[in-house]
Amino acid sequence: MISNSIGDNLTLVATAAAIGMSIGYVASSQMGTKSEPTGRPSGTSSGSHSKDGVRGRFLVGGNWKCNGTIESAKALIKILNEGGPIPLNSEVVVCVPAIHIPLALETLRDDIAVGAQNCGVNDKAGAYTGEISADQLVDMGVKWVVIGHSERREGFEMA
Repeated sequence: MISNSIGDNLTLVATAAAIGMSIGYVASSQMGTKSEPTGRPSGTSSGSHSKDGVRGRFLVGGNWKCNGTIESAKALIKILNEGGPIPLNSEVVVCVPAIHIPLALETLRDDIAVGAQNCGVNDKAGAYTGEISADQLVDMGVKWVVIGHSERREGFEMA
């Protein structure tokens, strides 16, 4: 379990979310005001508050890593869509490979946020082949992104 205090003394606790996912540090982009895409299935976040006595809000994040075909992503989204209610004091985010972001945004229930696994450091549009800018992610409705994951720092020598 990872705990981190972010702004307004809001404590977010991240744990692994669903089958086949592992946790990365999920950082909220909180950029722009682009709304979520319309047409997503409705979620069931009408559950009760956590009964474990822990105060604050929970952030439950799952990172799909570099896994998944279109068919396996659809199957995992189906499992998540059929899950029970999410407690009112919890937010669930799945960070999917960039290739699956549109599918997740269109078909994942609306009480589970869709996040990206990385975003470019470029502060403007331009000749940054292969990068996805924060503005592009916001434009498509993504509000969360994994930043500084150890696999990117070590495996791609970004440290």
